[in-house]
Amino acid sequence: MPPRSVRDCHNARQFRLVVRRQGGHVDAGKRHDIARGRDGQGCVPIPRHTGDLATGTRSAITKMLVALGFVVFVIGPPVVLLLWLVRGLQGV
Repeated sequence: MPPRSVRDCHNARQFRLVVRRQGGHVDAGKRHDIARGRDGQGCVPIPRHTGDLATGTRSAITKMLVALGFVVFVIGPPVVLLLWLVRGLQGV
């Protein structure tokens, strides 16, 4: 089953998939893929590793993606609440 949020990702392929699904862009670098926000601002390096990423690496990637505005909270099926935290929108 594909990940439904950034927090559910365990490998590089899943991170790339979630970023694209949420409207971001993933560019190929020399050794890492570079995830960019919906507006093209900011960048998050995603290493190209086979298999699961280390816990600290996953945590660091997740924190950087959250800072770019990629956040999805899933509250049990069938209720899904999408909460986008975008810089500039406060009090929403």
